Amino acid sequence: MPAIAARVYVFPSHPLVQLVCGRIISSQQDLHLVSAEELFDVGIFDSADKEIDDALAEAHKRLPKMHPLLMAESIDENQCLRWMILSGVRGVIAYDKLESTLAVAIRHIAHDQIWLPARVAMYGLLMEAGAPQPRFPGNLTRTEARVARLLSAGLSYKEICTITNTEITTVKSHATNIYSKLRIHSRRELLAWSTTA
Repeated sequence: MPAIAARVYVFPSHPLVQLVCGRIISSQQDLHLVSAEELFDVGIFDSADKEIDDALAEAHKRLPKMHPLLMAESIDENQCLRWMILSGVRGVIAYDKLESTLAVAIRHIAHDQIWLPARVAMYGLLMEAGAPQPRFPGNLTRTEARVARLLSAGLSYKEICTITNTEITTVKSHATNIYSKLRIHSRRELLAWSTTA
């Protein structure tokens, strides 16, 4: 019998989703479905849970090395990246892809890899690389230009703090400088400016 690749716990969600996940995991020789009281490597969460953020935080507190995998009805690129940055989510699977990808995703995540739909991964790479992002004038510093891109992508000050590893006062200071240099007064104007630049 092959070694167990991962111990997996499916957090309570819709009963049908739990049943499908349980069936898929149990059909794999190298995956082991466990109860909430046992240690597990991969936790499967449902984004439809109204208290998803609390559930993720509590699971991380109990098992800091646990890798969360999130199921979602639809996959929004910004939301996926936020879950990864703020909640430590290691993978996201659409409900309609559970049958075809759940077991493979669990194996990847258990081996400390990330599992994302291709378009989300590409979106993240493009954001970081600066590909189809707005160009800001040369009078912005490099850091201000990065913060401006993140602001125009709709991220909150707190999310930008996490990404840039800075304090919220620093991010707000950058935002003030950006608005001043671009002669604008709000995030809405920044978004309008970035789409016409």
